[in-house]
Amino acid sequence: MPKYTKKSRTNGSKKLSAQLSIMISAMLILVFTVFILAAVLMSKSALSEAISSDFSNNSEKNAAKVQGTFDEAASLGKNLQFYMNRMYQLYDMQTKFDTVDKTTFRSDVCGQYILAINKDIEDYVANTIKSAVTNNPDIMAAGLFFDKYAFDPSIEEYAVYIQESNIEKFVSIPYSEYSTADYYKVALETQKPYFTEPYDFNGTKMVSGCYPIVFNGKSQGVVSVDINVSNFNRYAVSTDTYPTLFNEILTDQSTVVFDSTGLSGEYVGMNTSDFIKNASDVKKIMDGYAAKAPFALITTGNNGQKVNRFYYPVTAGEQTWWSLTSLDSSDMNKATTSLIFLLIVIAAVSLIIIVIITIMILRRKISPINQVVMAAENIVHGDLDINLNVQSNDEIGQLAQSFSQMSASLRKIILDIGYLLNEMSQGNFVVKTSCEDKYVGNYHNILTAVHNINTKLSDTLSQINQASDQVFAGSEQVSAGAQALSQGATEQASSVEELAATINEINGQVKETAVNAQQASEVVSRAGLEVENCDRQMQELNTAMNRISQKSGEIGKIIKTIEDIAFQTNILALNAAVEAARAGSAGKGFAVVADEVRNLASKSAEAAKNTTMLIEDSIQAVENGTKLTAGTTESLKKVVESTMVIKTAVGRISQATGEQASNLNQVTTGVDQISSVVQTNSATAEESAAASEELSGQSQMLKNLISQFKLKDKS
Repeated sequence: MPKYTKKSRTNGSKKLSAQLSIMISAMLILVFTVFILAAVLMSKSALSEAISSDFSNNSEKNAAKVQGTFDEAASLGKNLQFYMNRMYQLYDMQTKFDTVDKTTFRSDVCGQYILAINKDIEDYVANTIKSAVTNNPDIMAAGLFFDKYAFDPSIEEYAVYIQESNIEKFVSIPYSEYSTADYYKVALETQKPYFTEPYDFNGTKMVSGCYPIVFNGKSQGVVSVDINVSNFNRYAVSTDTYPTLFNEILTDQSTVVFDSTGLSGEYVGMNTSDFIKNASDVKKIMDGYAAKAPFALITTGNNGQKVNRFYYPVTAGEQTWWSLTSLDSSDMNKATTSLIFLLIVIAAVSLIIIVIITIMILRRKISPINQVVMAAENIVHGDLDINLNVQSNDEIGQLAQSFSQMSASLRKIILDIGYLLNEMSQGNFVVKTSCEDKYVGNYHNILTAVHNINTKLSDTLSQINQASDQVFAGSEQVSAGAQALSQGATEQASSVEELAATINEINGQVKETAVNAQQASEVVSRAGLEVENCDRQMQELNTAMNRISQKSGEIGKIIKTIEDIAFQTNILALNAAVEAARAGSAGKGFAVVADEVRNLASKSAEAAKNTTMLIEDSIQAVENGTKLTAGTTESLKKVVESTMVIKTAVGRISQATGEQASNLNQVTTGVDQISSVVQTNSATAEESAAASEELSGQSQMLKNLISQFKLKDKS
């Protein structure tokens, strides 16, 4: 029996420990990966949310600062707008009640004389604008621009405009210049507050808040407040942490009003689409504008970099402008990336340490299993002589003890099964096990199976022994029956041959009868055709007689007409004679003619009477001929019907005779088949007799073989 070296056991131990190490390491890697991913995602989400919130707050703060500037400009514009509306109402009331002060004063703006009320307006507007421009650094100028004759009935053009650069001077702006400018035209036409797109005025970038002056539904002028957007530079953000960070103020059409990366104003007036070429990103921005609520999105810059943008709305009159805080995504996510890298490094180092410690513990704990592995290998190769020396109380020690007990039980069971099978192979089926107590659990099924094999084989051999006796007796009976069957089959074959000869003779006679019936059917068919021709000719004759009778009637009508003519001629002759007598000697010649006519009428009447008698005799003869013809026709119809019946009967006889001949052919064929079967049965019976004798010999041989076994007693 080969033994296994320590080297092979060590390799087995290493293999198991390696597998367990790989499995545990994989599980640890999976757990740590999930943990790292969860931590990274949570940290990234929290940090991104915090950073996004910070930049969103930055955008909101910038929006609040700009909103403050716009609110101050709006306050000035609305104040002047309200004041002018109130003054128009006052002037309208004074006009209605004819209380207008007609005193005029020289205007400091245009140098012309104006009404006292308009002088008060001029002074108030000038003082208000000067105060606002002086106290608010973001408002660089303001003014009122009136439509023609809208300020004073005697002045066609009037505009008040004061700049921060020269607070005490009124700037003269002609109507032709401001009437086409956006800061005047849009507000005047729409009658709504309007903030202009950024524009350059004497080298200064600014926007104007415009408030229309409307009285009785008509636009009278516009209050314009100019905001210096260069002052937004104080909102600019610059930090080393986020080098790409910048702020912008944008109009509702995405026009740049202020850009912290271009403090000199080189980007003012440009559009977002000039910096973002991706049409879908531009559409997202415009969709965000339409919602008029804070929003954030990521766009792709012209350099291909992802850019995070945070928008916050700013109210500019009835428009919504936007405060933008923007920076590159890579710049924004630097802190997140650093945190993720740090987490991954810490997790990787921790994982390596845990895996090394786990492998060391596994190798120490699994080493006793080497002996168990060697024992299992010995069992696989049939060596059940196992002696394990494992000093351990854990599961591995219990496994080693179980292996030892298992090998001892298997050794006894295998030896016992070998003994039982060997005895049965020698023909001893009364053998019994010597260690029945070892067959426990599933092993008991083995002992049960061996007992079942023993019992089944013993019973089978006993049944074979009994069957051999029965086969021997049955084979003798089969042999005798086969001999009798063979003799009877020979006699049947002789009788069947005689029957076949008789049927063949009958078949010939039936065929001859069928031929004669066919000839008779043909003769009857021809006779039927001749009778049908006679019937048709009689019908034609009958038709001709009917026509003669009809024509005779017509001749009678003609003769009746001739008689009527003769009668009328005779009357005419009498009338002529009477008239001739009346005429005397002058009518003698006419009397002779009348006499001749009367003679002619008498002869015509007599001839018509004779002809009538002859025609009546002819009509009588024709009627008699017609009656005879009808009787003959009826007789011929009966003859035709009888002939058809005969024809049908002869046809059926011919058909039946043919079918009889066909059936006799089938009978002849069947008798031939019976003869063949009877002959085959005769041969088979002879073979069965020979086989039964052989079977009898084989059953005796089988009985001799069974006698060699020692079988159980069924009782």
